[in-house]
Amino acid sequence: MLFSIFFLAAFPFVPVYAWILNLLIIVTFISVMGVRIALKANAVLTFVALRFMVIFIVLSIREIT
Repeated sequence: MLFSIFFLAAFPFVPVYAWILNLLIIVTFISVMGVRIALKANAVLTFVALRFMVIFIVLSIREIT
């Protein structure tokens, strides 16, 4: 809401509710994109961790036998 007050001072012909709605949409979009990026990064890290676990298990079994 603070940003809408600043923008209202700069652009008095645009109503406050329009600034609030636009900023809400922008913040929501950024948040959703952040969640998607975190989801992809988590998937990559999980894949890498599983790969190293499989390599460790295979090498351990080869060393035991």
